[in-house]
Amino acid sequence: MTQECLIHSHRNAEIQCHICHEYFCASCFESLEGLEFCLEHAKIIRKLQWEVKEEIECTSAQSELAVEMVDRKIHLYQTQRKLGFIKTELKIDQNNNIVSHLRWYQPKGSLK
Repeated sequence: MTQECLIHSHRNAEIQCHICHEYFCASCFESLEGLEFCLEHAKIIRKLQWEVKEEIECTSAQSELAVEMVDRKIHLYQTQRKLGFIKTELKIDQNNNIVSHLRWYQPKGSLK
């Protein structure tokens, strides 16, 4: 099923914002730091300073850890409008397993 842009319902969405998780077309998003954000959240990304709230490493056998982190981040945004985004880096360990390193960022000073 094709998603529609939240702003332009007649256009197909191309990305999902890493903060609000809404879908947007090409004219409604911006790429920053290797991630895509809606224009509203791209302004916030540039304006605020960010710090790591939480980080985890997991293999594909532990993927539920990553899913839990993403679900918690989405829940905090949907229920409390707490801003945050998750960056993921992949690497291969000595046993040729893919390891995901996830860092959850929130605005600096909001971790108290």
